[in-house]
Amino acid sequence: MKLVWSPETASDAYIDTVRSSGETALFWHDNWTGLGPLIEITGANGPQVSGIALSSVVSQAIFEGEWTVTRGRHRVIQLLRACLPAQPPTLIHGSDDYFLWRTSADTVPSQFSASRTWKALHPSPATVPWYSSIWFKSGIPKHAFHAWVSVREKKEKKKKNYKESGVAEFLSATAAGWNARLIVETWSRGDPIATSVGLAVAAAHTSGRHVCIVPDEQSKHEYVLAMRGAVATEATEVVVVRESTENTMEEFPGVDFLVVDSKRREFLRTLRSAKLSNKGAVLVCKNAAQRAASGFKWQDVLNGGTRVARSVFLPVGNGLDIAHVGAIGGHQRGESRKHPSRWIRHVDHLSGEEHLFRR
Repeated sequence: MKLVWSPETASDAYIDTVRSSGETALFWHDNWTGLGPLIEITGANGPQVSGIALSSVVSQAIFEGEWTVTRGRHRVIQLLRACLPAQPPTLIHGSDDYFLWRTSADTVPSQFSASRTWKALHPSPATVPWYSSIWFKSGIPKHAFHAWVSVREKKEKKKKNYKESGVAEFLSATAAGWNARLIVETWSRGDPIATSVGLAVAAAHTSGRHVCIVPDEQSKHEYVLAMRGAVATEATEVVVVRESTENTMEEFPGVDFLVVDSKRREFLRTLRSAKLSNKGAVLVCKNAAQRAASGFKWQDVLNGGTRVARSVFLPVGNGLDIAHVGAIGGHQRGESRKHPSRWIRHVDHLSGEEHLFRR
């Protein structure tokens, strides 16, 4: 006889009790009626009022083909009788009760599966169109996850200073997942510091460099004070623009990850003068919602010959406009170059062992 766990339970998982003798399934605690554990329906007074002990199994509640529930007009007794089958089931003595699992009311009961149960408890959301900006080929999920966790922990400790925490978590995970070795950002007085903290954390996880370009010495002083205590200040290189933005960006060839603020007038010059890595790069414009209606196009901003593999606008913070720039020669990170890999077979004539090598 198969009975189902209550679908109203928070877990949304189901269990079927296959009862043969009734000598294993607990009367009060197991879900053998299809309504859930009876103790949760009647309350703690159920065993005392009904006369059925709390530790009783189903077979102990049946005598000569009848339920042993005491008669009376008590509310608990009436509720319990309404939950029990009108006729007690026929029991086969000498065999054990056992349980089968299913992940929904419509699936066929089977043996317990951890993976199916997990998917039932944590259903996957719909795939968003911008998923490839976060999870991409040759990305490193471990770095992305660790950086995200680190930024969240820092946010909890310094809530007052973290006004852009959502942007910081997102960019930190993206930069770490990209395995960026040279992360460059621009910053000015009065800007939130959260994004800088997130990028510094990402650089620590990828063993890369984090460079912050500021317009003047006063901004540099304010930036260093704001970063102090959040991350190791020596891990971030703070550079003041001397002659021009173009000349400053010339000092940092091979940028993997660049973050600019579209509210600043110089953000276009920063993008145009960036010396991007030959292996590709990720370009990010913060506060892009205010600039979305201006007709901004990545291909119009970047130098000729720079190929935008994909771009996406995300409603994170005040808007993030992200572009993935392709590698020189058209290959993305992790893709093969001119020569495809091939397998070489070698047989050891002494031992007879066969070895395969990938070239």
